[in-house]
Amino acid sequence: MTWSLVRQAVQPATLAKYRSCYSEFRQWLDNDVQRGGRQGPVSDMQLDEALSDWVHLMFWQNPRRGNLSRCKSTKHWFGLFLPHLKLVWMAQALRGWDNFVPAQPSTPVPRGLMLLMVRHLLHNNDLEAATAIALSFECYLRTQKELLPAKVSDVALPRDPHTAHWMGTENGILRINGKTGSNQSVLLHPAAVSSALLRRLIQVRQHQGFPQLFYMGDQYRTVFYDTLVALGVSPDAFQPYALKHGGATHDFMLGWSIPDIQVRGRWQRTKNVSHYIQVGQAMLATFQMPPAFQQLAAQLVADPWLVFS
Repeated sequence: MTWSLVRQAVQPATLAKYRSCYSEFRQWLDNDVQRGGRQGPVSDMQLDEALSDWVHLMFWQNPRRGNLSRCKSTKHWFGLFLPHLKLVWMAQALRGWDNFVPAQPSTPVPRGLMLLMVRHLLHNNDLEAATAIALSFECYLRTQKELLPAKVSDVALPRDPHTAHWMGTENGILRINGKTGSNQSVLLHPAAVSSALLRRLIQVRQHQGFPQLFYMGDQYRTVFYDTLVALGVSPDAFQPYALKHGGATHDFMLGWSIPDIQVRGRWQRTKNVSHYIQVGQAMLATFQMPPAFQQLAAQLVADPWLVFS
């Protein structure tokens, strides 16, 4: 059978992940057979039992959900290329792992904290990190996967005369390679702080003659956590990915509809949007900031442009 069209059913990066996880299982199975731990599976049931044993081993080695995700990717590999397999035992083992270590949604970054982070970074002349954090929040972006690879040529700025002429809107566009495909995009609103920061950053890059918008790479996570510490917030309180959660939650609290948030966040399912919108957590998270910063955060929420002062 020719598999070229089957492979096109998922994104290349996802397929590569499936292949890597399957190879990990296959290596374990070959080693177990060579050691005499089992015979090579010759039936669907024996393969299912081997997969279930492997899942249990992976759980005892490291029960964190990242390890669970690798096991699920292996199951997806079989589902993609051998859809007739009924991996009952493996499915039950994965379900038990899911129940034993339930998913914990990240606490959304409150808008006030995001603006405090931007203000702090601008005060320290880090326009690049300030822009990344503001865009991640206001455009619901996965910073490292969607935003940091962006180039200057991927941006049409808001209120650009050429853009307004052929698009008929004052909004701008940021083209990204999203989780669900390449050449996706998100609107840049003219009145957003992130749009103003992006305009400044593009001017810097054009003056430098650099094609990329961001050059932080893996250093971004360090900057994120260092900024939290500088503001008196525990680095364990928030994760970089929670900026996307925070932006969606904030707009929901402003009255945005779930479908509008879903489109802006490029979520395929409404269920995913509901998972990320955590109003109670976002409101309670505000009190994790020191009292002095809470007052300043309230001022920034009332007038976001104070981040530039």
